[in-house]
Amino acid sequence: MRLAITTQAVHADGSVCTHPTAPTGKPRDPATCTGRRGYVAACSGSPDCTWTGERRGMRTLADDDRKAHRDHHAQAPAPATA
Repeated sequence: MRLAITTQAVHADGSVCTHPTAPTGKPRDPATCTGRRGYVAACSGSPDCTWTGERRGMRTLADDDRKAHRDHHAQAPAPATA
């Protein structure tokens, strides 16, 4: 299985924000979106890993969390084969 660690925009309540935003970061349609309140990195490619990073105010910080977690997977020992 391929490892998938993504960085997603989130609302204040932690739900994923997929709404279009203006260059200012504010929602284009405020009636359907409360606005982005941060970014979260999450691992979903491994059945043994349910890691989710902390909510960060800037995407670059969440991307750093994502890269560090990917390195953690790279350092894990390979499973033994019989």
